Amino acid sequence: MSVRPQVIFESPTDKLRILLGDGEPKISEGYGGWDVIDRPKRVGATQWNGKPPFQMEVPLMFDGWADNNSIESVFRRFEEMALPVAERKPPPVLKVTGPIPWGGGNEWVITHIEPTGSLRRRSDGHRVRQSCTVTLRRYVEIERIGQKAASRARGKNKTKGKTGKGRVYIVKKGDTLSSIAAKQLGDASRWREIARLNNIRDPRDIRPGQRLRLP
Repeated sequence: MSVRPQVIFESPTDKLRILLGDGEPKISEGYGGWDVIDRPKRVGATQWNGKPPFQMEVPLMFDGWADNNSIESVFRRFEEMALPVAERKPPPVLKVTGPIPWGGGNEWVITHIEPTGSLRRRSDGHRVRQSCTVTLRRYVEIERIGQKAASRARGKNKTKGKTGKGRVYIVKKGDTLSSIAAKQLGDASRWREIARLNNIRDPRDIRPGQRLRLP
């Protein structure tokens, strides 16, 4: 009987070794980054706006069946890795190692845990075997993006000087005013400046293909 390899999940407060389930881990997002910008009565324009962070789906197996051991506590600890650590605090960022693609040196967050077919219970109702698929999203810190964007903006300002013309940004799918401000201006809180400059009363009222003037 072959021994299943393990995947190690490590948060700032916990560390779990979980068996790899049936099938292979796979990357489901992280390539491309091309958007189509609608143009009335013409073929849509193709624009690259940067690739999304990698998303990975990993099959796991929680297994205490051979020794009739409950897996409830370890599964609960695993679920806590996907839950906020405190009120108004995000879930933990994880280090994930093992036989997975793009694991080494990257940080991940759990976006979804889906129990799958293999389920066994003992007489008291406790699970002794449970398979699941966990969806991981590579963690890219917004502050780091903002720092890089701010550095680029400072460099452009030095080149252009006070007479430089304002820039125009074309909204892509999934954008918000905050994310645009973070990427283009280096500070997510500057979304109000974009809203005022473009006479936007409702910050949710933007659409893909819309042209926004930037301060």
